[in-house]
Amino acid sequence: MWNSGDTDLVDEVFASDYVGHTPQQEIEGSEGLKVFVRQMHEAFPDFSLTYDPVVASEDHVAVMVTVRGTHEGSMAGMEPTGRS
Repeated sequence: MWNSGDTDLVDEVFASDYVGHTPQQEIEGSEGLKVFVRQMHEAFPDFSLTYDPVVASEDHVAVMVTVRGTHEGSMAGMEPTGRS
């Protein structure tokens, strides 16, 4: 989903009441996650994400990720820089 931008996969993998935390914002619900994924791919057309360690318990999951991309579209009020 992250690398392909296929937001249809969100419903297969995430609960409708999903809550995600990023340094910039909190993502609420599967619909909010779909919007976030689309925004990332609009701002970074070559967006790629690699999972590093994943830690899971009964009802929580924490992951460390490496994200790469070239800033070619607006994101959170920032104009594109063209930089990787």
